[in-house]
Amino acid sequence: ARPISVSFGRCAFSEFFKRPPRHVKGLVLEVLLNQWWSGNQLREMLEKVLVRNQPVDRFILAVELPGLGRRVFHLSARPLRQRKKTADRILIILEDISDQEFAREQMRKMNDELEQRVAARTDALRRSYEQMESFCYSIAHDLRAPLRAMSGFSELLAQEIGADLYPQAKDY
Repeated sequence: ARPISVSFGRCAFSEFFKRPPRHVKGLVLEVLLNQWWSGNQLREMLEKVLVRNQPVDRFILAVELPGLGRRVFHLSARPLRQRKKTADRILIILEDISDQEFAREQMRKMNDELEQRVAARTDALRRSYEQMESFCYSIAHDLRAPLRAMSGFSELLAQEIGADLYPQAKDY
């Protein structure tokens, strides 16, 4: 693989990454990538742009940068062909999406927490329902015993003195 050299317009790269232009100007891309990233996958993608003329769109690149912490980028790259006999170039666009990714991660955590809370409350509701069902069964069972006793005594009274009872007493 031929070396891919780096040049930056107006040093926006060096401003963002807090590196003086002299640290990045004229470096071979592989050297630059190895300073901040494990550049193997990224290097392969950028070689595809140069060699196979295949653009890269919004590749997600997460890096840990000294002094900046974890940053997440969308990387897009296009070949730039020159009319003159100069080396082929790549237009690389890095869009810092760290804040959006942080917000997405926070949202995922909040959703996970909400799902856990819903599951816990659903479980508590299920247990409460089971306890209420058991309580209702107990109450129904406990109330049947006195009713059975009263019904049994009524039948005994009706058998023993049924003929002597006046009609309203029989009804009772």
